[in-house]
Amino acid sequence: MLSMTGYGQARRETDGRIMTAEVRCVNHRFLDLGLRLPRTLTALESLTRQLAGEKLVRGHADITVTYQNTREDAVTVQLDEGLAKAYQAAIARLQSSLALSDANPPATYYASLPGVLREQPADEDMDALTELLTETLTEAFDQVTAARAREGERLKADLASHLDILNGLTGQLTQLAPTLPNEYQARLNERLAKLDVSVDPQRLAQEVAIFADRCAIDEELSRLSAHIAEMKRLLDTPGSLGKQIDFLLQEMNREANTTASKSVSLEVTSLAVQCKNEIEKLREQAQNVL
Repeated sequence: MLSMTGYGQARRETDGRIMTAEVRCVNHRFLDLGLRLPRTLTALESLTRQLAGEKLVRGHADITVTYQNTREDAVTVQLDEGLAKAYQAAIARLQSSLALSDANPPATYYASLPGVLREQPADEDMDALTELLTETLTEAFDQVTAARAREGERLKADLASHLDILNGLTGQLTQLAPTLPNEYQARLNERLAKLDVSVDPQRLAQEVAIFADRCAIDEELSRLSAHIAEMKRLLDTPGSLGKQIDFLLQEMNREANTTASKSVSLEVTSLAVQCKNEIEKLREQAQNVL
């Protein structure tokens, strides 16, 4: 079993190219990605989404990637000759206007003026970036999967404990179910005795039979037990289980609600409410199951 909560971080350096990836995952009904990529990697956003879809499956994931190119050819310097000549002409006019020396400033002076020399990032090798991004993200996603597995084991243990409690409550209800018609008949006889009313035994038997049919919870308890057994089986099944578990919990809740609505016994009502309480606890934990 895997949780939807996980964290992974990876750093790769190849041929002067350094890339890091950080992935934070929390629960979400579907796969929801928040990407932060440097401008250099914008063209690889679709690759990032593809890899995330293959590895993460579900959950909200914030993915942050940083990139640094430390190669000697990573940056080129461009000279704006037109701007340098414009500076030269302006300085010459200033010299003439102020009657200064005709000596021209050195080239280094012009190079220091704004805009004459401009740093320009060199074109990146997209094949190398694609390979580096794939390796970095794969390592980070593998760490997320490992973290999800560790958290999943804790979730599994907690879910199993609540299932055991729910199974015990269902067992108590199953033992009480056959006694309900007799209990109802005893209470009915007691009321009739207090009223000192004579009732046809056949009519009384019909009333008890109608009650027994209306308040029978055997089918609900049988289905509830089956759902519990199926969920226990799922806990040991690999893969994405969250949606299946969520469906089972909906069905369990329906059976518990029906059992409570049919009850005319305080004890049965109390046990049904406890069942619903355990199902709600299971639901809260199941929201984190992948």
